[in-house]
Amino acid sequence: MVRGGFPEAVSRHSASRREAWFDSYLSTIIQRDIRELGDLARLTEVPHLLRLLAARAASLVNMAEISRSAVMPQTTLKRYVALLHSLFLVSLLPVEYSDWPVT
Repeated sequence: MVRGGFPEAVSRHSASRREAWFDSYLSTIIQRDIRELGDLARLTEVPHLLRLLAARAASLVNMAEISRSAVMPQTTLKRYVALLHSLFLVSLLPVEYSDWPVT
């Protein structure tokens, strides 16, 4: 899990080589797929946005707070997040409601 799930990343035995592979993978996704699928004016902001989202993993998504941190309008943020979701770079999980009391 620490090495990542891609066979190419797992086969890299040093952490620095794995990090370089992931950096290259992300650059390729941004330059090719995101540029083709989304007409994004702020393409250079995508790595920063991914870091902001990763820092909030397994927590509730507060678009207003992320929007302020990313210094971008919420409408733009939602469009970017939808694109990242369609590329399987982020996963949004629905909140499950239960009326069972917490014990």
